[in-house]
This record gives sequence, C-alpha cells and structure tokens, in this order.
Amino acid sequence: MKHFSRKIAAMLILVMMVCSLSACGGTAKEKGKTREANKTSVSPVATPTNEPTKEPVDTPSVTPTATPTPEEEGLPWSKPRFTTPELTDKQKEFNSILDQIVTELADGEGMSLHFIFEHPERYGVNKENDFGIVESDPAEYVEQCKKFREMLSGVNRDDLTKGQQVNYDRLMYEIQLGLQGDSVNSHLYCGLFSNHGNIIDNLSTTITEYAFIEKQDVEDFLETMDTLPAFLKEVLAVAESRYGSEGCYLSKHMVENTIKNIQGITAKTDNPLEAAFAANLKELGLPAEEEAEYIRRYSEKLNTVVFPTLNDMAAKLNSFYAYCSEKPFGLSSVKGGKEYFEYFMQAGLGTDMTADEAFEYLKKKFDAEYEELVALFWKNPSILMNPVYEGYKETDANKMLDSLKEYIKKDYPIIRDTEYKVSDLPEALRVPGVLAYFLTPQVDNEDRKVIRFNPDNVDDPVEFFSTLAHEGYPGHLYQDEFFSRCEGHHAINKLLSYTGYMEGWAVVAGQNAYNYIIDDPDFAFVYAVNYNLSMDLAALASFGVHYKGWTAEDLAEFYKPYGYQEYAETFIDEIIADPFVFFPYTIGRYLMLDTLEALENKGYTPVEAKTAVLNIGPASFEVMWKNLGLDL
Repeated sequence: MKHFSRKIAAMLILVMMVCSLSACGGTAKEKGKTREANKTSVSPVATPTNEPTKEPVDTPSVTPTATPTPEEEGLPWSKPRFTTPELTDKQKEFNSILDQIVTELADGEGMSLHFIFEHPERYGVNKENDFGIVESDPAEYVEQCKKFREMLSGVNRDDLTKGQQVNYDRLMYEIQLGLQGDSVNSHLYCGLFSNHGNIIDNLSTTITEYAFIEKQDVEDFLETMDTLPAFLKEVLAVAESRYGSEGCYLSKHMVENTIKNIQGITAKTDNPLEAAFAANLKELGLPAEEEAEYIRRYSEKLNTVVFPTLNDMAAKLNSFYAYCSEKPFGLSSVKGGKEYFEYFMQAGLGTDMTADEAFEYLKKKFDAEYEELVALFWKNPSILMNPVYEGYKETDANKMLDSLKEYIKKDYPIIRDTEYKVSDLPEALRVPGVLAYFLTPQVDNEDRKVIRFNPDNVDDPVEFFSTLAHEGYPGHLYQDEFFSRCEGHHAINKLLSYTGYMEGWAVVAGQNAYNYIIDDPDFAFVYAVNYNLSMDLAALASFGVHYKGWTAEDLAEFYKPYGYQEYAETFIDEIIADPFVFFPYTIGRYLMLDTLEALENKGYTPVEAKTAVLNIGPASFEVMWKNLGLDL
C-alpha cells in the first residue's frame, strides 16, 4: 500500500498548526463532513488464492509451536490451542462436510490452485492447467451457497469442538453474505484495469511466483502457458462489456498503466518472467543439461505464445480510450451503486456496520488520532520538523526478521521456528504503492513461506523494519504459522478471504514494531501516524465519493480543517477505481485494536488477548466477537 511522502505529511501538519494558531481567539474552524475507503471486487465467500481441504493420506506429525496450556476459567481462548482432542463421530462428520465444501469450491480451478495445494488430487480436487476463469456467475454462486447451507443444516453447533464451532460460524456468515449478494448488481464495478493490482499485475505475480516443487510442476506450468491466448481473449471480452456497454468507471491513466505493465513483463532484456523461471527452477536441483532444456522450452513459449499474446492485448487496449471518462465518478452516481458499495464494504471487512456507521466510526477514530498529533506538536514541535529517525541503520531483510523474532517473544505467544524466504522484487514487477507481500504456504507444504519486498518504495530503514514486521514477524507470516497449528484449523480457512482481520492484525503488528527500534515513543508515534492519517484520509475519500456522492470540491472542504484540501484530487485518484482497497488497513486496524482492548478490559493480559485473537484465526469480526464473547 502507498505511503504518502513523509515530507509532505510533515509540511501539511505544520500548515495545519499555523491555521490553528491564527484561529486562536478568533472564529471556530468549520468542521468537516465525511471520508471514504476501498477494495476491489471481493467474492464474499471463497477466493482461491489461499487454501482448501481434505487431509492427505500421509499426514505428517505436527510439533506444537508452544507448550499447550489448559485455559484459565473465565478467559476463553487465552492459551495456545495447539492440541486436537479425540474427535467424536459427529465432529468427524462435520470435518467431512468441510472437506466436501473445499472440494467443490476449489474443483476445476486453474493456475491459482497450485498456490493452495501442492497435491490437490490427494484432497479430491481436480486441477486444470489453465489460468482459470475471468468472471464467475453470481447466480451460480448463490445456488452454491444454498447447497452449502443445506449440507450444514443437520449440524448441531454444540456438538462441535471450539475450533469447529468457529469454522461453522465462518461458513454460516459467508453463506448469509452470499445469499444477500443476490440483491446486488455485481456489474456496477470492474477491477480488471484498476490502479491497485490490475489483471496484468496479478498475472505476472501468478507466473513468477509459481513454485516448482517437483518436475511435474514445470510440465504443468509450461502447458498452462499455451492457454494464455484464450484467457486474455476472455479478459478483453469482459472488459469490453463492463467498461464499454455497461459503463463501469475507466480512466486514461488506468489504460496507460495496464499497457505499461505489459511492456514491463515483455521487455526483451532483463525480462522478469525469464529471470523468475530460472530462479524457481533452481529449487529443483536438476542436472545442468535438464535445467537448460527447460529454460529453452520456456523461452520458446515466451517468444511464440506469451509475448505475442500480451503485445496483442496492449495494442487492443488502445481502443479502450474511447470508454474513458473525462471526470471521475463514484459508485454513488449509478443506480444501485450505494447498495453495492455498502455490501462489499461489509463483506470485505467482516462487519455488520452500515456504510454510514462505518464512516462515522472511522471519522471518530481519525479525529482522535489527529488530535493526539496536535497535542504532540505543542509538546515537541521539533520532532515534526524532521520526522525521520536516524538511530536505526540496518538494511538487511534477513537480519531484521531475525531480530524481530527475538523482540516479539515478550509481547506475543511463542511459536515454533519456521523456515521462510525473503527477497526483493524484480524491477519490472515493482508496483507503485505496493511495499511488500507475503505468500501463504500451500495446505500440504506449510514450510514454504515467501516474503517479497519492493526496494523502490522503502528508502528508510525504520519503515522497512515495520514493513517486514507487517509481512513477517509478528504480522502475516507469524499469524499464519500460529493458526496453522490451532485446533480447528482446516483447509477451508485458506479458501475464505478475511482481509479486515488479516490486514488489521498486520498493520497493528507492523506499527507496534516501531517501539522495538525507536527509543523515543513520540518518534514511534509520528512514524505510525504518518501512515494512519494518509490511509484514513484515502478511506474517508472513498466513503465520500462512492457512497455520499461528493465532488472534488466537497472532499477539499472536508479536508480543509486538517490542512489537506490541496490533495483532494490526489486522494480521489487513489480510490476512484478501487473503492474498497483501503478499508482493511484503516477500519480493520481500528476494529482489531478495539478487540484487543476489549479483551484486556475483561482481564486478559496483552499477550493473552493476542493469543485469543490468534486462536480464532482469520474470520469476520462478527464471528470473532461472537466466539470471544465480545459485544462490540
């Protein structure tokens, strides 16, 4: 995600303070109106980019990451749940139902299935060597939800283990969302050419991150490349329909950026697709002759299939300029757009808050943090004049992660030491605004964990440290490893998307990490608030433009009390094609903090509160609160 310039943020803070000083003893400043958020079209139930079900025949033994401790009375979920009780027949039957649901959700998936299973056939899942489908049928999904509801109709929740009860609640919540989606017009938005992860970004990541664990993976990969022309033909057909006849928002920048992405991955020299293939092939440890032959075959595929197909798409994209809007417009301007926005906001975050409630919630949180920043200015104005901490110089990613593993031992429950790989992205695959990402391991290959980072977007060692904490320890990698050991963990959890929980946890983890290397708490706060305020302003802009119908002038007026009025159009550019992308990093963060605080208010220690959240695992906030006994 994009970090707005620290210098710009500092300058605006100072401008704001000058305005506040000039108002002392004068007229009160006018209060703002509203703000908004983000995320690209999210399938409310299953998104195969995580993982599916059934236990393989040869299940490896699992060593607990920490010594299991009986729960203390009155503090449910407060100790790591790394042991699985002997299951009753009804509990085994429930797991069998989950296996069936996983098989149906994942069956027939294309290349993305390899990111979920190393051996899908062991789970009863059929794999197709293609790029998958571009767009699913909402009506089919509704029927699928009805089928899943019927499959679960005979399950008595009280008969299940605690972990299974959470899985039951997860599915029932997602099924309910899926059925509600029948009333939403899913054709009001198209994210194929969006600014934050368009179809080419996703395609290049899928190709370059495809792991070669055995030789058959290479053969499957090469076969899949032959299906690219058909896949991109479907992409263009869907894009033509959505951006053309159906009028979804499209800008010249979106088209230009998509073409630029294609040019980056089809470059004749230092090609990232070639480099990634050669690097991934090394993991197999093949004889030099065999490795060279695979490289030759892939080079031939690139030059005869992949590059010509992508370049043909780039040429055809020129016709899409005719569909570009001269002025940005939000979902609120089209019939059913406000309902669409509210539905996908709720689905992506996992909250029952209405859009109006979520907006007011975010505004209240933003104002509180902003006021805290103002108070800091009065206390220590010099820290905002030069908000760059010079006391930390480490730049080696592996050393940073090693130190993080030690730092967090006093603040988080202990987990086993796990293997991972961390490396920078090739230049052509560096997307503006994307700092890093974590690739979750396959269901049946849990030790293959990968972190990639974008060196172009991290020029401050302190920010880099926080980014690695977000993606690694105690963020995504740590959370994934902890939950994978918990009672109730099932492959179904890899197929369901809970970005509100996952990014909420990771943002909190990354920002807490500032305190490990910055000895001045004020400085640590400034680093965190720079990220928070810019992300909150973008999220509030999304509410304003896509739900409240604000113009750029309305947004500028809303920003005026905070000194950001000149940046209204900049923030609109960030959210106009990605209505939901900022919500998990903002509202998700605040909801996670509220959850941890509520647990501590019930008597949990800070470590026990984190343990409880980790034991539940990724879920909607509503499901998590239900199982933790919280009323938030």
